[in-house]
Amino acid sequence: MRININISEDLLNQIDEKAKALFISRSAYIATALSQKLQNDKLMDSMPEMLQTMKSAVELEKTKRVSSDSEW
Repeated sequence: MRININISEDLLNQIDEKAKALFISRSAYIATALSQKLQNDKLMDSMPEMLQTMKSAVELEKTKRVSSDSEW
């Protein structure tokens, strides 16, 4: 799909330099960069749930250790 965007000349020059270094088109570079940004955003959105899961796992491990220690 074709779109039109407005960006600064400096940003466009940076994009062109990176795309040229990777031997890909400007369009391919922008599409890849946006796809990576969206993936990163999705990961960051799930971070609170991941942290809670990790905390629960740590608490469960602590409980297991306390139970194991009290058996001695």
